[in-house]
Amino acid sequence: MDIYFADKLHGWAIGAFSLMLVTEDGGVSWKTLATDRLREQLEAADREPSQLQRIPASRRRIPDCG
Repeated sequence: MDIYFADKLHGWAIGAFSLMLVTEDGGVSWKTLATDRLREQLEAADREPSQLQRIPASRRRIPDCG
């Protein structure tokens, strides 16, 4: 799994089988990114970084790993 944080609160994790997660609280909780339309949204975010805040995520909490 690869993890990237833009700042101390906002991060993204990419794992096997198209698993994509996002956190807005420094990793305390993670949301699963919706994969439909994700490529289009990420390409838009590449052109305009503020678009990252508009990528939809589910509200399911990922269990703590430790």
